[in-house]
Amino acid sequence: MSTSSEKSLCTSEDKDAQERNSETRANENEEAQKDERRNLPYDLVKKIYPSDFRNWPILSLLKPEFITRICMIMVYGNCGNRALIVTQEKDVYTLDYNKDDHFKTGDTHIGLYPKKVEELCGKNIKTFACNSYFVLALTEEGEVYSWQFSKERKSDDGSRTLVSASKPTRVAGLSEKRIVDIACGSYHSLALTNDGKVYAWGENKHRQLGYVHDYGSDLPRQVKHELEGKKIDHIACGSMFNMVVTEGKLYGWGNNENGQISIYITPVTTTDTISEKPIFFWGIETFVTNVQVESQKYYEYPHKITVVSGKAIVKVACGSRHTLALTDEGKIYAWGKNDKGQVGVKNNLEISAPVMVDVPEMVLDIAAYDNLSVAVGSNRTVFVWGDCFGQDITAPFPTEFSSIHDAFAYSTMRVMHKPLTVPPNKDVEEVLNILESLGFGVLGTVFDDPLTSDFRIIVKDQSIHVHKAFLKIRCPHFTNNLQNEHCYQNVSDPSAVCMVSNKFSYIVYKAFLKYLYTGTVDIPLENASELMKLADECCETNLKRECGRIIEQAITTSNVALFYSKAVECTAKELEEFCFQFAVCHMKDVVLSEEYIKLDTSIKDNFMRRAAQENAFRT
Repeated sequence: MSTSSEKSLCTSEDKDAQERNSETRANENEEAQKDERRNLPYDLVKKIYPSDFRNWPILSLLKPEFITRICMIMVYGNCGNRALIVTQEKDVYTLDYNKDDHFKTGDTHIGLYPKKVEELCGKNIKTFACNSYFVLALTEEGEVYSWQFSKERKSDDGSRTLVSASKPTRVAGLSEKRIVDIACGSYHSLALTNDGKVYAWGENKHRQLGYVHDYGSDLPRQVKHELEGKKIDHIACGSMFNMVVTEGKLYGWGNNENGQISIYITPVTTTDTISEKPIFFWGIETFVTNVQVESQKYYEYPHKITVVSGKAIVKVACGSRHTLALTDEGKIYAWGKNDKGQVGVKNNLEISAPVMVDVPEMVLDIAAYDNLSVAVGSNRTVFVWGDCFGQDITAPFPTEFSSIHDAFAYSTMRVMHKPLTVPPNKDVEEVLNILESLGFGVLGTVFDDPLTSDFRIIVKDQSIHVHKAFLKIRCPHFTNNLQNEHCYQNVSDPSAVCMVSNKFSYIVYKAFLKYLYTGTVDIPLENASELMKLADECCETNLKRECGRIIEQAITTSNVALFYSKAVECTAKELEEFCFQFAVCHMKDVVLSEEYIKLDTSIKDNFMRRAAQENAFRT
């Protein structure tokens, strides 16, 4: 007999060993249930944690009770190592590493933790704009605050200077104006007033402030020239250039070395050129080398972008050195630096002239930052191209992301393009109040308690008293179905009563709900498989596993076939494997049992086929 056959045939020693293993598994099951009860609070914490936060590592440092108070957050800095946080109480916090904190006497904090920004607490923060050196904050009342943080800055000559940190102060020169939007590049800022005027301040080495001289200004100055008399609707900043939209038309100024503002193709005989680089012609699938680009290095004043003339632009977004423009017809045009594929022309030639990006859906929204471009289609599909997932993606790539913010979490920079707002969740607040008043360990005391419950689940005329907010947080099944008006019945108080189907028994429903509160499985053996089925339908994997472990303790040759089929039906792999191995060790008795005869033909065939593969039959 082969070695493999010897291993598969069950002797009396094998059966004794299996009995010992059953005792061991019983002890393990008891410990597993204890672990489940201990883990229940942590499972709740994970469910309370907003899904939008999960892609941002720095936010994992925050405590659950603090997270639930957040209404706005902005991740920025070097690979997302800083964050600004606004709470529902209008307090503002910064989350970052500051080595000076280690030298503060009496400071017992270690590592990163939220620190209050006292100057902004109590303000109605509307948005932030951030870069590597400074931060802008805009309030709902139209006030702009600015501050910088300690950082070494490299000058054009290669020397390094230390930029000292400062506290948030209101930007001088804007106090008499109501600002409705802000944006910033690497070393400059823009502000848009409620009457459509644009103000700029900061460095001007690349003419990003909108005038000829290269000296900068700490005092905001209105950008005029081509914008004079026009009402600006939208502003955006690249690293060292700007774009604005007014009445469907697009204007840009500042650095144009990569054609991010405007680009023109001219004959080779032209001598007044800036560079000789590969160019992708708009609408032509031909790559041309050694052509000359006629374009000034900078645009000192706002310059009308004529290549999108005849198309009504509703939004513009700027990466570091490339531009996206969205039309009122849901089309995207892109141009500028393309070394990472961020223009979306299915190549990564260094510079691209304006091209309509091939997105298979009508586009509803766009965003860009650094070398990444993002669009949201009419089917809510989030498309990315450029620097994402550690790769250069040269054409719009559909993702499973639920929001634009998710896409930026997977870029090299790993910073947000704008703040993430978090709507208040009343269900979370109610659950936290329950946990705070009772403690995590005594949730079971409020289960099926008519005095504290706000919701009844009726099964075959019997009531189970629960807490609606808790169930919506605890179990995905209730998250979806408790919001479905069809599950409510017109009883005395339809908002507080839900009648479920008779598919499962009252005992099973009650055991299921009790498990959600306590992490304990309290079910008679004869109902364990029914509870396992309910757990499977409600996607409660841990409960399904616990039911399987209970069933294992009662497996016999007469019922193993039944429970094997139940395990297959519920995709309970651990129980299925246990039943299979037990059946193989008692093959004759199992095959002659009534339950085996009743098995579905396909299940029976699969069982026999696998048994043969395991050399379960004597030859």
